[in-house]
Amino acid sequence: MRKQTLAVDVADVDGDGYADLLIGAPGEIGPGPKGNRSGAVTVLRGSKTGIATTGATSFNLADLGGPKGLASFGFRTVG
Repeated sequence: MRKQTLAVDVADVDGDGYADLLIGAPGEIGPGPKGNRSGAVTVLRGSKTGIATTGATSFNLADLGGPKGLASFGFRTVG
């Protein structure tokens, strides 16, 4: 069993005036046939009624053009 660590932060990342929830998951297995443990970050958008339950955005370091296999991506989120 692998121990998973999550990083959580709150910030207005899209500039709409509402706090968004950022969840970092270092070592998360990325997409692809073999996958990779590059880590991931998920953003749940805030709204006037709170955190939206739909429309979350998830990405990993490879999505941003970074190197594959850097398992520490998502280790820390800073708003």
